[in-house]
Amino acid sequence: MVTWALDAGLGAERPHRAGRDADPLVVVTAAAAARLRLPAELDDRKHLRLTESHPVVKQLLKPGRKLTKRGFGSWTKVYKPVDGGRRQCVQLAFPHWDALDTRSWADAATLPAPQLAQLLGAYATRVVTPRGSTAAAGLALMTELRPPTQAVKDETTGTWRSGPVAGSLLEAVDPAPPEAASEHPIAQNRDERDVMVEEAHVWSRELHAVTDDEGEAPWAIGLDVNAAFLAAASRLPVGIGAPEHVTAPRFDPKMPGCWYVDLSGVRVDPRLPSPFTPNGIAPTGPGWYATPTVAYAAELGATVEPLQAWIRPENGPYLDPWYTRLRESGRVLGYRGNASGSGGGVFARSPHARASDTPRPGPQRLSRYRFRRVARDGGRRG
Repeated sequence: MVTWALDAGLGAERPHRAGRDADPLVVVTAAAAARLRLPAELDDRKHLRLTESHPVVKQLLKPGRKLTKRGFGSWTKVYKPVDGGRRQCVQLAFPHWDALDTRSWADAATLPAPQLAQLLGAYATRVVTPRGSTAAAGLALMTELRPPTQAVKDETTGTWRSGPVAGSLLEAVDPAPPEAASEHPIAQNRDERDVMVEEAHVWSRELHAVTDDEGEAPWAIGLDVNAAFLAAASRLPVGIGAPEHVTAPRFDPKMPGCWYVDLSGVRVDPRLPSPFTPNGIAPTGPGWYATPTVAYAAELGATVEPLQAWIRPENGPYLDPWYTRLRESGRVLGYRGNASGSGGGVFARSPHARASDTPRPGPQRLSRYRFRRVARDGGRRG
């Protein structure tokens, strides 16, 4: 099957001329897995993968093929070392082993094979070849649209060498201490007051706060949260270099970074949550906030006087091509109905729904704890 996938020329074209074509993806149904003598469930519930002693794994690795460190699990990569410049890698997905997690793919794993192929094929064509959750796909799309390196001709020798792609993440950089996730080495022994908490709102008004006039209104307004994340990425300055610490800086709304500032005095409509905390409760003192949050406080009339900051002078619109691709994919897929072929009714199964789930987690992970990994993995690929 792996040989067939390579010989058949499966895969997708590279979204950037300096990148690489996507590896073939073969989705193995439960019935096909049984024919291949694979178990219905993974016995290793801790690592969620087959052992290297399993007959299928041993057979697969005989012709010089290898597995990544993740082993043979719900998402498996089988590859051979590059030979003669030709990449040989196939990705396998096993829905009955929870490859298509319901948090990202809704009930896609229950679709008949033709409809599942239609859904994943449309997603691969318009977004990126699936490789786990939609969050993982969104991160992979960032690197594929902004590959770190490209072939550059040396005018002196006439030979080709690897050179950086302008605006991409080339070198691994650590996050600023307030931005780092708790498990990051740079966050060890960090004071709780020095943690930046920038997450999406999880808030709803108490029922007693709804007035009679509001309760009698003939309609309500719904906001597409995922689309809001995507729109915010447009022309957003993203730091592509290491953070620099400054004391008592003048706030610059165009400078990406995090700022230690007191926003407890900013007044907002009492019917709405505080825009400065995830739970909607107003802050009581100074804290760390990302540039867009502090800029919004300034728009509300607050006097912004940061006590200190971590800024990134080296920055650029890193997410622009990512925003454009996801925006266009949403426009195209939004008019195709759903993968069941009924033209409506099962929105969660549609390629548009899966594409709309992709924008939200990407910037969050990039800004919090994946910034270093995107640069590092991209550098290896280059």
